[in-house]
Amino acid sequence: MIQKIKETIQNSSYIRNALTLSIGTVISQLVLLIFSPILLRVFSPEQFGFYNSFLGIANILGVIYSFKYEYAFFVEKEEEKRQDIFKLSFILSAFSFLITFILIIVFGDWFAESYGYSKGILFLVPFGGIILAYESIFRLYLNYYQHYKAISMARFFRAISFVLFSFIIGYLTDWLFGLALAEIIGFSALIIWASKYVKLSNFKVNPYSLKAVASRYIDFPKFQAFAGVVEKLSVFAPVFFLTAYYSLDISGQFSAAFKIIAAPIGVITVAFGDVYREKASKMLLETGSCRDLLVQTSKKLLLFSIIPILILFFFSPFIFSFFFGKEWVIAGEMVQLLSLMFIFQIATSPISSTIIFAEKQKYDLIIQIVLCISLYTVFYFIHQNNLSYTHIVVGYISVYIIKYIFEFSLAYKFSKA
Repeated sequence: MIQKIKETIQNSSYIRNALTLSIGTVISQLVLLIFSPILLRVFSPEQFGFYNSFLGIANILGVIYSFKYEYAFFVEKEEEKRQDIFKLSFILSAFSFLITFILIIVFGDWFAESYGYSKGILFLVPFGGIILAYESIFRLYLNYYQHYKAISMARFFRAISFVLFSFIIGYLTDWLFGLALAEIIGFSALIIWASKYVKLSNFKVNPYSLKAVASRYIDFPKFQAFAGVVEKLSVFAPVFFLTAYYSLDISGQFSAAFKIIAAPIGVITVAFGDVYREKASKMLLETGSCRDLLVQTSKKLLLFSIIPILILFFFSPFIFSFFFGKEWVIAGEMVQLLSLMFIFQIATSPISSTIIFAEKQKYDLIIQIVLCISLYTVFYFIHQNNLSYTHIVVGYISVYIIKYIFEFSLAYKFSKA
């Protein structure tokens, strides 16, 4: 049996590449998991609440900054134009960052006074936006050229840097924004490492060439970028809503719950998703179908995830209370509920990119718009009826399960031209 598994791995570049990414992802996620009990004792639920509110805004800006042109790497056939796409994404992100920075200088005092934060904290936001934009650009570039070891190492350096600076900031200060600052440093380390593997034939910028690729792939900012913003609004909807109508403490409980559980799930979905995206996009271009790969990938993901999900469902309240402290027991109860949604997420998220590289971005946009409207409608109804934060979590889970089912059906449909 063991010999058969070895032969299967050796004869399958798909599995080898997934394992290469998995090893780096597993190590980086293990770093976060090992030190999570200490981080949860160093930082309060309120600090975690602020941290994820920051991440929510930074993620939205990260999508806007690059206009999602980097996803065109996978559909462009000419190498020179692919490099133009990289330059376009890089320049657009830098320009968008400067605009945001200027807006904070001009309107920062008003915003800080309205929401109770100091103006200095607001300057973290554009930095968060640009590092997430560049992370996406560099990761997808390396993904296309199959630099899987480089991606794994970049993720490892990001995890180590985040943990190290979190400890330093957490022990030396009581800054509300400590985790946000550590996140910026961590992703900066990732980008520096990844940049070593970007090989451009030249660094000259031809405005006409950039305009040409921008026009050719205008559907990415029109549909994919807008869909990305709506998606981030949906993903961080509970954080925004819990912060606004309940408390930073409850928001921090949810944020910690999601962050802890996202680590092991990320090991599975990110690694397989990156490899699937690269292989499936080429199969669709060359043969007109990637359906068999899609079905095989989803089956493998479900097989790998069933035991961890069952453990979370039955034991997460005890795990959080024992390892992280009694103040985090609410987070454990939230994970118990969220585990039901993660089954659908694991089977669907990695293969959902089929919709994008099949150039059906408008469908992805419709999904994200309906999802966002549904979430905020459900949350508003819960708030208006004075229901508890548990109903927010249950509403979030229910809407997302429906979304994953519909998303899988579309990916399956478009996996064959």
